[in-house]
Amino acid sequence: MASSSLNQQEEDTYVKHGLSYVKIYKNKKCDEGFTNDHHHNSPHPPSIHHTSEEERPPYVIVVHGPPKVGKTLLIKCLEDHFSRRNVAGPSRCFLLGDKRRIQFVECPNNVNGMIDAAKYADAVMFLIDAGYGFEMETFEFLELLKVHGMPKVMGVLTYLDSFKDEDVLAKTRQNLLDQFQTNIHNGAKAFCLSGRHNAMYLEHEISELASFLSTMEFHPLSWRAARPYMLVDLFEDVTPLEKVQMDKECPRDIMLEGYLRGCDIENGSKVHIAGVGDFPLASVTSLTDPFALPSVDTNNLKTNTDEVSDFDELSNMQIECFRAGTYLRFEFHDVPFEMVKNHDPCQPILVGGITVEEAKVGYMQVKLEPHSWHMKLLKSKDPIIVSVGWRRYQTRPIYTLEDCHGRNRVLKYTLEDMPCLATFWGPLAPTGTELAVVQSLADNKAAFRILAKAPVLEFNHDIKIVKKRKRIGTPYKIFKKTALIKDMFTSDLEIANFKDAKIQTARGISGMVDKPAGKSLTHGLEGIAKCTFKHKIRKRDTVFMHVYEQVEVPRFFNPIMRGPEPPDRIWHSVVDTYELTRASDLCVPANLESYYKREINPFHTRDLEFYSRWPRLMVALRRATSEEDKLSIKRQIEDFEIVRDERRRERELEATAPRRQTVEQVRAVRFIEKPKDTEKRLALMSDESLRHLSEGLVKKFIEYEKQKQKEKERHQLLQ
Repeated sequence: MASSSLNQQEEDTYVKHGLSYVKIYKNKKCDEGFTNDHHHNSPHPPSIHHTSEEERPPYVIVVHGPPKVGKTLLIKCLEDHFSRRNVAGPSRCFLLGDKRRIQFVECPNNVNGMIDAAKYADAVMFLIDAGYGFEMETFEFLELLKVHGMPKVMGVLTYLDSFKDEDVLAKTRQNLLDQFQTNIHNGAKAFCLSGRHNAMYLEHEISELASFLSTMEFHPLSWRAARPYMLVDLFEDVTPLEKVQMDKECPRDIMLEGYLRGCDIENGSKVHIAGVGDFPLASVTSLTDPFALPSVDTNNLKTNTDEVSDFDELSNMQIECFRAGTYLRFEFHDVPFEMVKNHDPCQPILVGGITVEEAKVGYMQVKLEPHSWHMKLLKSKDPIIVSVGWRRYQTRPIYTLEDCHGRNRVLKYTLEDMPCLATFWGPLAPTGTELAVVQSLADNKAAFRILAKAPVLEFNHDIKIVKKRKRIGTPYKIFKKTALIKDMFTSDLEIANFKDAKIQTARGISGMVDKPAGKSLTHGLEGIAKCTFKHKIRKRDTVFMHVYEQVEVPRFFNPIMRGPEPPDRIWHSVVDTYELTRASDLCVPANLESYYKREINPFHTRDLEFYSRWPRLMVALRRATSEEDKLSIKRQIEDFEIVRDERRRERELEATAPRRQTVEQVRAVRFIEKPKDTEKRLALMSDESLRHLSEGLVKKFIEYEKQKQKEKERHQLLQ
């Protein structure tokens, strides 16, 4: 043993814990069936079933609620009730009792914190302000719990002392309790905190809640039980000081301490630090349980007395597998310096083990179910943030729907109140894993921030995603019912691939593609198809062909990094042009060609009835026998031609005139929102640019008003 008493004490402490740990793994390294290469053999490592309450890590109870609802005060009251022993941690404290250990975590009021809390909570206490009612944060967190595993939930009503009328108080309390049973969870227990005494909640009400926590049953979640994970209690930067002094932005070495939960973990395994990234374990060290139950301390003391002689032999054993429930220290190397610089002690850190398959990146397909409370539809290729497994990352999905012919057709937007398929690129997750979708992690004031949820489907690599497109061609030569069509194909080989494809003119004459026209008829030109129609077409006709072209899913995913930004700001992802320009407070020149253009179609649906009169008049004129009937029909034909010509002129004017409702098209500049520093922005533009811009806008507006005035006068004359 060591010579000094201090060294003796330190070694005895290590011996005490070391013997207790080695005893578990004396006969075998890992649990039966849990081999060294379990990550390669199975994506679901076996879970550890603890035989006694003492071997379990502390149960994690997440206290959730809107700001200023009383979360911190409730934790403090429960801490005083259970035990005087506690430790300051990241928004948490440990409470020790005689039979079980409970760890409270105050859920952060941001999307990042709620997503992580939904993945490690063994139970949730929803705090509800009785004077305000249910707030949206409660339902958002509830949706995340449904996706990542529904634990035991309970409700706590606060601010009941704000009611002065006893009848109103009784009705409000009963109404909130009924709503909690209906809207949150059927059969969930709810408690009432009716007031405070000496700045603390009433003792008998806290005692009732504590008694329930001490005896309630926890529901184990299979997904977590099959994976090792740690809720970090202690974060420490152990980078050599000399290295930091030379470069303050150098990669850091860190240590994380906490209880190992879920299943066993091997030294050297790869884990994911939520909001930071994937890292291999540089080392794993087993530590003395700092909050062991009294019964465990007694057992460890007996073990030390009986087996201290065997320590020298067993201490040299290389332990590669660590049992769930052990208090461990993880060491990581080359972690981004931002994690240390922007570490927030009020933001719990979650570390989860990942398998080899989960470390790969590829295509995933899910069955997306948009939430009915989200007001907007999701657009294909617009960035979204996905929370799946231990990860959260940004990706750009394509939404599809299978049609009656078995084709997966692209949807421009998701469907209302109906699921669709979503395909995107990102780290793989096992089939059946549930995921949640949010638009942004910023603490904005959106009505409801959970967009959708979806289970991961088994991806079929043979499935092709197609989009319906329209190819346009024009007649090159016309021979009765046969015509040569140009500008629709690029080569004769492409024409051969579309043999017998259906085509149609704008006037509704259908046909089909026959074969390449041949160089003898096209003067050596390629890409001109010989097509057959039901009727002879005209030279000015436009020919359309609808085809299905394969669409590639963007190979894009952006890990959500909490490190690069300070704790008072949430990570902002890659966004579309609108959000980018809005955040930068910029003005964007409008692309006039991007606006929808109105086509002149003489056979528009609203005019079909009018134009159908022409053939009937012609038939009536041929069948007329008396001169009086013929004269009457000719007058009707003249009236028809006058109205027809007038309608054509109206449509031509509508097509050429600017659209009044499109302010951006008139102004030629779109302002995302009214800038606060207009004078500062205008100062950046030269006087010449401002003059040209103003003159152009005024000129366009005057021309537009003149055109509308002429159109108004013409309508008055016709009436």
